[in-house]
Amino acid sequence: MTVTVNAASNQAPTANAGADITITLPTNTATLYGSGSDADGTISGYAGVKVSGPATYTLANSSSAMTGLYNLVQGVYVFRLTVTDNGGATATDNVTVTVNAAVQTANQPPVARTESDVTITLPLSSAQLH
Repeated sequence: MTVTVNAASNQAPTANAGADITITLPTNTATLYGSGSDADGTISGYAGVKVSGPATYTLANSSSAMTGLYNLVQGVYVFRLTVTDNGGATATDNVTVTVNAAVQTANQPPVARTESDVTITLPLSSAQLH
């Protein structure tokens, strides 16, 4: 009698790139809160990349589930988180970061004030205002 033992197949991990983010300029930074899990092993690595969007941005740490985004400009970015497990299987998930234009407010006239009224009596011909 021959007994054959087959290795269990590796189950792919799951990736979660986090919730979509919307910011409005002048705020131009955000934090991506990604995660990964593996039912039959451990997560061995993370990789983050920009899939689409404006060319201007800085991704603080592309090999971490949680990372910072800096120097964002107006537009819609899509970032992809790839999770790799200890068996080499991968999973991906995308997150969208929307950067809205700064809110324009109506121009307000400046306000000028002096400390208090000043009265002078001749022969004085000048006064100092604060």
